Amino acid sequence: MQKATIVVLDAVGFSHSAIAQWIGRDARTVEHWVNHWNQHGSVEDEERTGRPRLTDAATDQTIVSFAQQTPITTPKIIRRELQLGVSARTTRRRLDEAGLFGRVARVEYPYQQIHLDQRLAFAQEHQQWNEGDWARVLFSDETHIILGQHGQIWVQRPEDAAFVAVYMAERDPFPEKLSIWGCFSAKGVGSIVVFDSAMNAAQLLHIFKQHLIQDARRFWPRQRWKFLQDNAPYHRSKVVLDWLEEQKVDLIKLPPYSPDLNPIENLWANLKTRIEARNPSNIEDLKKFLLEEWSNTPLIYCRHLALSMIDRCTLVEENDGFKTPY
Repeated sequence: MQKATIVVLDAVGFSHSAIAQWIGRDARTVEHWVNHWNQHGSVEDEERTGRPRLTDAATDQTIVSFAQQTPITTPKIIRRELQLGVSARTTRRRLDEAGLFGRVARVEYPYQQIHLDQRLAFAQEHQQWNEGDWARVLFSDETHIILGQHGQIWVQRPEDAAFVAVYMAERDPFPEKLSIWGCFSAKGVGSIVVFDSAMNAAQLLHIFKQHLIQDARRFWPRQRWKFLQDNAPYHRSKVVLDWLEEQKVDLIKLPPYSPDLNPIENLWANLKTRIEARNPSNIEDLKKFLLEEWSNTPLIYCRHLALSMIDRCTLVEENDGFKTPY
């Protein structure tokens, strides 16, 4: 259709640059197909030279059908299961041609209907909240920052060499790491606390007594504020909830399986990326960079995360309670 469009627009007098802009192609592409039409009177592809195609239409369809029926797979697995006489790279190309591209699968949470209902109830309860409301919420959580690379590790390797030792990444089963608690609001980051022992109710209560109220008063000296954290067991412990009630902290109850509704998760990911970019070589560097990057977190970024709760709640409703892209 695009080739025919090129020919028609050229015939009625449009310039090649205008046609290229109109159809979203390069001007050289437009010139090629105009010349092709003038020479052959057709916009059909010419017979290609070079190495012949290694698979026929039936094999191509078999590859695509396998991937459609078993989407959690790889070209290597397809090649092995179908006993194909072509490489994994050729299999990859056939999948790409069919619009089935290789991607890292997202992890879904095991939502039951009760969880979807709770997420929808949360979104509906807060659907009328405006920027001013979310700007008076303190978000908190805990995480670990390891010494070394986080997330996926990319490697440049030949085809079919995924399990050759030199191209494989080794992960330390017991990496050096920092365990941290932190909080933030639309007014910026609050305290960051590094702790050594495993988090429990007593440890969390100690942190709250030292930092939570002080941070909130610094953000909102005379305004009421609300507090949001996830559903970790020690967050819901009686001793912690009793203390929050004694301090008259207005607690926002987050539904289960809802990290996408706590924007501090995005702040953690951003913080880890910034720290990793500085290549800490030891635990002392890691702690130093952590404190520096935390304090350098842009205010505008914190505000953006806090106010994104409006869109997050909207998306929960649009997704019928299922996970949002956040």
